[in-house]
Amino acid sequence: MAAQLPDVLAGLVARLEQREFSIAAEYASASFGDRAIILANSPLAIRLVAERGLWFIELVCGESDDWFDPDVWRSCLEDAPICDEPSPLAAQAEFIVGNLDRLAAAAEGAQSELLSCLRDKRAARSRRRLGLDE
Repeated sequence: MAAQLPDVLAGLVARLEQREFSIAAEYASASFGDRAIILANSPLAIRLVAERGLWFIELVCGESDDWFDPDVWRSCLEDAPICDEPSPLAAQAEFIVGNLDRLAAAAEGAQSELLSCLRDKRAARSRRRLGLDE
């Protein structure tokens, strides 16, 4: 499985598996090359998604079905403004590996507060990107 991923994501999968994450689900579509791999170690799950050749990383906590990219998580964990554009995939993977304990602790802690922050930060970025928050 990891051999079919871009190097940065194959490395992320290897590091996550070392930290006792396991593949919880995997999906692939032959027609467009779309793909999704979910690695989980409760209460945190990480999803790698390929959509029409572009790869994305998303995280979810607990029983929520609301996924957020690492930049949104970083913004909440560091109580910092959210960047308008996503950081490069390698930087997102590096953030996850370097902050896995913090991410897991946040996912295990006050989930309603965390989800509120994640949703607010994502919405703020979306508004700015659409020119609605000027």
